[in-house]
Amino acid sequence: MQCKEAKRLISSYIDGEISSDKRRDLEGHLLICSDCRRELEMIKKIVNLIHELPEIEPSEELSDKIWVKYALEKGDVSKSTFRKFLLILGFVAFFGAIIFFAQNYFKSQSFDKDIYSYYNFHGKMSTSINENTLVDLVLYQYSGK
Repeated sequence: MQCKEAKRLISSYIDGEISSDKRRDLEGHLLICSDCRRELEMIKKIVNLIHELPEIEPSEELSDKIWVKYALEKGDVSKSTFRKFLLILGFVAFFGAIIFFAQNYFKSQSFDKDIYSYYNFHGKMSTSINENTLVDLVLYQYSGK
């Protein structure tokens, strides 16, 4: 038997809950393995100390206190979820308002169909006019924008 399996069986061995074959194998391993023997003795001491502890009788209102605490915590969870919902709703409303106002602002801007407003709007102000700028102007004026 390997130490890993022996250590896994020690608690059941102390409680008397293993088969006679496993008990015999474990006892044989304990004869040759000092580490597992020490673990067995340590667990036996812990079990004995636990059995020596006085039994505590719960108060009659313990059950009521547990249910009240559970109900309060459950209520906190729903409040937290509601707060998260309101926070998300606030962000959506905020960004929706920004988009709404931006659209209305750009709709209200009117751009005249002259060369200055065209080039000012498109950022193409140039001191020289060449063939491309004249083509742009003509297309702009006849495009109906």
